[in-house]
Parts: sequence; C-alpha cells; structure tokens
Amino acid sequence: MKSTMILSRAFFLIFLISCYYHPLASTRLVVQQLESFSSQNPALDTLFSEVDRQDHPAVGAIAIHKGEVVYKNSFGSANLSTQAPATLDTKFRLSAISRQFTAFAILFLEEQGKLSIKDDIRKYLPMLPDYEHTITIDHLLSMTSGLSDFWQMRDLIGQHEEDVFTQEQTLKTINKLKPAFEPGEDYIYGHTDLVLLAEIVAIASGQSFPDFMKEHLFDPLGMNNTLIKSQHHQTMENVAESYMPLETGYREVVTNSGVYGPINVYSTINDLAKWELNLLEPEIGSKVVVEKLFESVKLNSGKPIDSWNGQFAYAQQFYHWGHGVKEIYQIGFLGGHASAMFKFPDQEFTVIVLSSGMPYSGYLGMGLAEHFIGEHFFNDEPNDFSQLKTKQLSRRQLQKFAGNYWNERSGLSRKVELINDTLTYIRTDGRTSGLLPLTDNKFQMIAGGKVYVTFEDNNGSMNMNFESATLNVDSFTRIQPVTYGDEKLEKMEGDYYNSNHGIVYTLRFEEGQLIANHPRVGDVRLSQVSENIFVGNRNLLQSIRFNEDASAFTVNSDEIRGLEFIKIQSN
Repeated sequence: MKSTMILSRAFFLIFLISCYYHPLASTRLVVQQLESFSSQNPALDTLFSEVDRQDHPAVGAIAIHKGEVVYKNSFGSANLSTQAPATLDTKFRLSAISRQFTAFAILFLEEQGKLSIKDDIRKYLPMLPDYEHTITIDHLLSMTSGLSDFWQMRDLIGQHEEDVFTQEQTLKTINKLKPAFEPGEDYIYGHTDLVLLAEIVAIASGQSFPDFMKEHLFDPLGMNNTLIKSQHHQTMENVAESYMPLETGYREVVTNSGVYGPINVYSTINDLAKWELNLLEPEIGSKVVVEKLFESVKLNSGKPIDSWNGQFAYAQQFYHWGHGVKEIYQIGFLGGHASAMFKFPDQEFTVIVLSSGMPYSGYLGMGLAEHFIGEHFFNDEPNDFSQLKTKQLSRRQLQKFAGNYWNERSGLSRKVELINDTLTYIRTDGRTSGLLPLTDNKFQMIAGGKVYVTFEDNNGSMNMNFESATLNVDSFTRIQPVTYGDEKLEKMEGDYYNSNHGIVYTLRFEEGQLIANHPRVGDVRLSQVSENIFVGNRNLLQSIRFNEDASAFTVNSDEIRGLEFIKIQSN
C-alpha cells in the first residue's frame, strides 16, 4: 500500500503542475493516474472475501482519499452463466446515484447562461398543465414541486418490473399529475422531478439528454464507458447482468425501462473515479457549480429539508452525522443493481461500491471507510445505557404518553405502550425499543445510535417528536384507535375509480378484513388505524383515508399525496 500511495502522490503532483501550464491536460493526467494505479492490496481485498467468487454477481469498489485513488478493485462475475469476470470497466446500472448527473447538468447549463433555475418549467415544457402555482426548475431540483412520484404511480397502475416503460409513457403519466401542495412548501422525494429536469436539459441545450451528457460531460472527462440507457432494448458491452438473491443461488432480473433522469446511467468503477476527481478539481463545470451542487435545499420558510434519510442537497444526496462525523451519501437499488456512495467531507474521503446482485452494498464501502479514516469515527462514546443519567418517572407519568400515533405525511403508524414499567416504542412489524426518560417528557431510545423522543401536549393533542443524527425533527400525532364493525366495512365494498389515470380498485370485505384488489396488482390487505384511516400491507397503498360516507378515498404516502378514488355507484 505504501508504494502505491507514493506513486499516486507523484501523479497528483504532475497533475497540479500540468493544470497550471496546460488547462486541458488535467483530464488526461487523471486518466493516466487511474491507469497506472495498482489495486493490489490483499489486506483490503479480504473485506470483499464473501463476494470474491465466480458464482457471485459482480461487485466493484473504489476509495478516494485527499484527491488520490487509494483503492479500487472488482470481484465476482459479470455474467453467472458464462462466469465472465467483472473488471474495473464493467458497466453497472447506478440507480439513484444517476440523479447527481442530472442535477449537475442543470447547474452547468445555468452557468453557461442557457437557463435559470428560477425559470418556470413551462417555459421549456409548455405541454405540461397550467398549474395553479408556478413550478420552477429550482422546485424540481429541490424535490418541492408537489408532483407525486410516477414510479409509485406505475406500481398503482399495475406495471410490472419486466414491462416496457419508456420516457414517453412516463411523461404522459406525469402530465396527469396534480401538485399536492404549493411548490416549495413541502417535498416529495421521488423520480418525477428528475425526469422533467432531463427533458429541460434537452430543450435548453438543443440535444437529447443522453447526447448532451456524452458530449459535454462523459467524453471530456474520459468516461468512455459511461452512458445513459434511453431505450429499453438498448444493448451494451461488458455489462454486469442483474440478479436477485434467492435462498439458494440467484434469479436473473429483466427490466425494460427506458426512463432517464433519475435512473439508467450505466458506469464503471474507473469512470466514477474520474467523475469524483472532477468534483474535487473541476475541469467540467466550476467550483461554483460544485458548491451549489452540495448546498442544502430549503423550503419557502427558509428551513432545510430534514427527511428520514437526512438533510437533502441539490446533488440529490443526503447529509447526516454517522459514526460521529459528517457524511454525505446516496444509495439505490433497481433491478438487482445496488449502488452506494459515502462521502466524508471533513476527512476528504469518498467510497463507492457497485453490485449487480445484492439488495445493499453499502456495508462493504463502510468497511473501506473504517480502514482509511476509522480513527475519526465514533468521536462520541457508544451508547452505554447503564451509565445514562435518567429521571425516575412514575407509572402514571409514563402512562400518559401511551397510545397509538400516526404520521399523516408518510402514512406510518406507531404504538407506545408501558411494558414492565418501561415505556416501549412499537413498530408496525412488531419490533420494539425501550424509551429511557431523561426529563419529564424527553426520552432516549434504546437503539444503536442516539435517537431522542420528545412528547408534547399541543392543545390537548399529544405529539411524539423524533430527533437523531439523521433527522432533526419528525412528528407523530396520537390518534384514537377505532375498529369498524362488519356492517360498516361491508358498506365500503365496491369499485373505486381514479379518472386522471384510469385506475380502478375493487374493495371487498372478507374474513373480517377489507381488501383492495387490482387485476395486475393483486390483493392489498387494509388494516384500520383510526376513524376513516387504513394502512395497506404493501407500499403502493401505504395509507388510505375515506371520506365520511365512504364514497371516496385518497391515497397518501411519502411518494404520493392526495390521489383520489371515487366510488362507482351501481345503477
């Protein structure tokens, strides 16, 4: 490793000198640095021993520390049938990591004067509806347009993973969406806004989105094995085939999506190194663009977006404090391909792990991070609950916080119960965590990280607020549980129709439970939470709220807001 580090530093010095004399030479030197890099490091390779097999789908990893590539390698097979080995030039579908390139393209075009992020999106996309409130490019970049996620809509419509889904079909679906709130007042982390951004890039530049990215970003950086898949039938060489792990072996996954903007960038470990090095010393774009890219977005109120994933940035990545240090990350999973990227800006370290047959590859990247910058981790002592200074509260004081809680925004329900003198937080899947009292109303959750729960009496309504390294504040409201009798549930039976998208769900009452059915979706079992509120056992109907006479219901989740279905009255 030591000799590799010295060689790397030498190339970095040449890189700096050449940048001064030859502004266009730096990209060539980055390529030379990567080509000359030796990835031989048996000690680090052992971190990947479980995937370093011919019968395992492809995995690739790279680590960059203080502007130098300090590790890169590939493992497994790009094709399990032929056992063709994965290489550093094997293409992986990047899933959510694709989003950063779309955001970069918009800011790059703004710097060139081709657009302004304050522009009304209908200036470029006049075919969109004339919304009640103006949606700007900035609203798309910040995920605050109010438009629901077309991908979740695709699930509701009954589209399957193997079904052909094109950019044109996607735009038709988006055309039918109505903003669920005034732009900038809230956020929906989905795919819709990124599709529209890709279309704006095409209109503003006069080129198709894939061609623009190739000519102005990928080719100048020497990312010769990076492309955007814009046709479902498009063929590529040296691609890691997609697999889904089974109890024994793997099942090949076929996806027929030609959608781009939020997904469908295919790239390699070598090419992503060039991209990351460009973000450190920009040759394409500028430092101003990169700084904007990693700026936290804000709502109209001026508050940053604090989601369950962390604080959101224009780069379509999230900030939070993990392992005691500041971390920027993005993870994704699509059709067997999993991608994970972690940046530790204060330690100047980035790690990326790509795979084609794992639901999550991030733990492998964190193993590399621990090796290189682990001395900075866990600056705070790990939780020692036996040493925690708690406050003694009576059963009566604890009992007043017990009850059923509901988050309307996400459609999540939780329960708090007093079990053996310990206030206990219960999730919908039955997992529990004890809550240790720090004050009269603030508790620390018995969990791996520091998660705090505060109860507040808000004019007679009890709120349960969360704070953690990832999340600043999120709130649940206590609700009164209600269980309808069979007669009332039977009155909810019938066909419910959404006219915008032409979707019909049939509700039936069976064996004491309400069930929603769509021919291509199958059954979704609905459980009652409170008055008129039900939750589904599948994400596509995560939460539905009926009106008083059950003549209509609306679907709500993190990705879809206020999608209304009207009961079709029989003659």
